[in-house]
Amino acid sequence: MWTAEKLESRTVHWFILSLITIDSLLVIADLAYTLLQTQCPPSEELPLPLEISEYASILISSIFVIEVPLSLWALGWEFYDPIYGVPHAPLHDVDAIVIVGTFILEVVLRGRDRELAGLFILLRFWRIVKLVGGVAVGVGEFDEESAKRLAKARIRIKFQDKEIDKLTVENIDLRRRIALAEHDLEG
Repeated sequence: MWTAEKLESRTVHWFILSLITIDSLLVIADLAYTLLQTQCPPSEELPLPLEISEYASILISSIFVIEVPLSLWALGWEFYDPIYGVPHAPLHDVDAIVIVGTFILEVVLRGRDRELAGLFILLRFWRIVKLVGGVAVGVGEFDEESAKRLAKARIRIKFQDKEIDKLTVENIDLRRRIALAEHDLEG
């Protein structure tokens, strides 16, 4: 339960969004370098910044690959199965496919062939849609929960208002009796 809450937390969503942005920027830099070169040198001859970006991209992909089975373990098959009615389950499925496919392509391909992996990595930008959808669902659930609490509070207030009205009538009746009793004692 704790793992599931952490995976679905706003902090983790922002962390993933940051990784997607960083990875996409690394891919764009790699693609720009490749396009500006007339011949793409083998990966051993890449400039050091691009070689570092290659390893950083693989590291980011590894984090995403770890996230897939972790989500499966923490959230269950229902998280990926649209039959169970989980919001955005098909998006989770596509997300897992893009993550695993990207990781495999990044590890296996080198040189110009790696551009294919780079374009596949850019598909991760669609995860922003998934994250925004997740935040929207969370906000919707929060609003729904707030609406339920508000409805319960209104019911309690109505009940308490009725009790106050009842006690007010009883109080008036008791004051009337006390006034009558005092009047009888005097007279």
